[in-house]
Amino acid sequence: MSSEGCAQGDPLGPFLFAIGYHWTLLEMQVRNPSALILAYLDDTYVADAPRPALEAMLEGDVLAQKWSGVESNVSKRQIWAPDPASLEAVRDYPSVRGTPAAPPDGKYAGGTLRGIRVLGAYLGDDEWRKTELVARVERALKPLEGILKLRDTKEIHTAQQVMQVLLRFCSNTTLTFFLRAMPPSVTLPAAERHDELIDTALYKLVGGARVGAAGTCWERACKQARLPVKMGGMGLTSAVDIREPAWIGTWALVAGPMRHLHAPFRDLDVSKAPGSDFDELRAAHDRLKKEHGEIAATWKEWDGKTKAEYFDLVGGTTGRPPEIEVEPWDEPDEGEKLRASARPPEPATRVALSRFRPHTLVEAKELLPLAEFTSKHEFLHQAQRRFTTVVHNRNWRDLALELRQEGSAGSRSAPRGKKGKAQAKARERAKHAAWREAVRFVAVSQDGAGAFLNAIPMRDDMRMETWAMRLSVQRRLGLPLDVACQAAAAGKKTRNGKTHDELGDAAVNVPQQGHNTRHKYTLRRLILALRAAWGTAVRMEPKAHLGQSYNKQPDVDADNIGKHGTHYCGDVKVVCPLSSSGEHGRKGAFVAFGNTESFYRNMVMGHGPYCKEGEGGGCLLYTSPSPRD
Repeated sequence: MSSEGCAQGDPLGPFLFAIGYHWTLLEMQVRNPSALILAYLDDTYVADAPRPALEAMLEGDVLAQKWSGVESNVSKRQIWAPDPASLEAVRDYPSVRGTPAAPPDGKYAGGTLRGIRVLGAYLGDDEWRKTELVARVERALKPLEGILKLRDTKEIHTAQQVMQVLLRFCSNTTLTFFLRAMPPSVTLPAAERHDELIDTALYKLVGGARVGAAGTCWERACKQARLPVKMGGMGLTSAVDIREPAWIGTWALVAGPMRHLHAPFRDLDVSKAPGSDFDELRAAHDRLKKEHGEIAATWKEWDGKTKAEYFDLVGGTTGRPPEIEVEPWDEPDEGEKLRASARPPEPATRVALSRFRPHTLVEAKELLPLAEFTSKHEFLHQAQRRFTTVVHNRNWRDLALELRQEGSAGSRSAPRGKKGKAQAKARERAKHAAWREAVRFVAVSQDGAGAFLNAIPMRDDMRMETWAMRLSVQRRLGLPLDVACQAAAAGKKTRNGKTHDELGDAAVNVPQQGHNTRHKYTLRRLILALRAAWGTAVRMEPKAHLGQSYNKQPDVDADNIGKHGTHYCGDVKVVCPLSSSGEHGRKGAFVAFGNTESFYRNMVMGHGPYCKEGEGGGCLLYTSPSPRD
């Protein structure tokens, strides 16, 4: 064992120190059986009456020098008691900070202390703890000012992505430890200050100035950003929201061990224990259990109320029920009709869709009652995460209902005017616009829609340039796009003659740059990749396909490739989970992927056949383009 320390960052260093110091702690405990002695590496705490505690600490200095060769740092020695009058018993130790006769020293004003730090957390009177924790949060988030000054260079173009990663994984987790170590009422001011600083940073990061911090648009963007990425947010969890789950999670983990490690806690039952901290624990637990029941009832209601007019096609690949209206862009051309006539269309069924919702809420049985917190139940592990799902689902539901009400109100108030085809189209456009935000929120809440936010820019394939990341985040949160605002202010029009809007909808829905173009470029890249492996045997959109595909021209076709000379043919389906077109109106709240029928997705996942037996190998290539596409 080294006697002069170890290399910085060596994981064996703390481990070896703990082994060497352990005998000293055992000796201290044997000599002071009434005291509770705790240590985290070189930080040692003695809990007892003031005089015995101080004498045990001083004796520990001697034992540490004797058994471990460790000399204590006397300048860090402190004493505190809930009742300052009890510290008169140690007035004759003025060298120890916190005793009544201790002299001032720097920021220390002398005399008794209002509180003390224990393993980083604050123990003392509530007002002192609140003040100290707020100051701690402000110091910890001070580097945000420098983070927000990051800019792209000639070689590196990922400043936006780096800033978002630092904001989410580093800055936004600053308060987590304190939320677990201190009751919710004490951490509330610090949590509010923490959320305020994070919101301010996000405001600058995504260009919130275009809508104003006091506007409804920014308020909704903040609510959405606070959700987990897989629920449509940016993973910037609100410290105010998770105070209670964090407090519950702590007691779920420590109640049992406390009963075994210290005799006075042997009969501890957090469901009945007296004290304000336990009162908060019980109130938070009851509140979250009640909210879980309400949310579960809402999800059950949404699952049970299907809309027959909002449907998916299941089973058929060549035909539609006669009562289903076919969109103009889905109409088959003459060639497809001729090929389809070679065989009767397969039947397709019409399946009503239930309202979209997230599926992250845990079952009620996983939220254990407080009486079981001293058991060894498996659900005690990650209890904070289980209770936090209640908070996230509640916030998702509230925001979805708010946008739904806005859509319903806007749809009803759409101008009617005189009857006529032109007026009907105008009213339909107004109804679509009213539902835009509701459709957007559902679209970004789909599985995988926010996967790009989880990428850490350490490898080339995980990097996203600043212009693309900023555009994607602004569109995800329903904020005006920088480039679209410039085009709209200049009165520019898209290639199909529509005036650019600040949200970028007109630019996204340009036919020349829409689905067909993305499909073409994706298919070309795929063909190049396949030909690199199999050469010219791979054909793009072959004309002689009736032998293996009687009614559909495949995108990709190849003969005699692979180990057994297999014949392959397949299609490329390009869909985008990040849609914010109001075209589907209220249906957007029911259709998976926002605007994509689950038909293709089911086939990709292996839930539906793409070709009949004996027709040769079939494959369906499915891609969801990144926002830069």
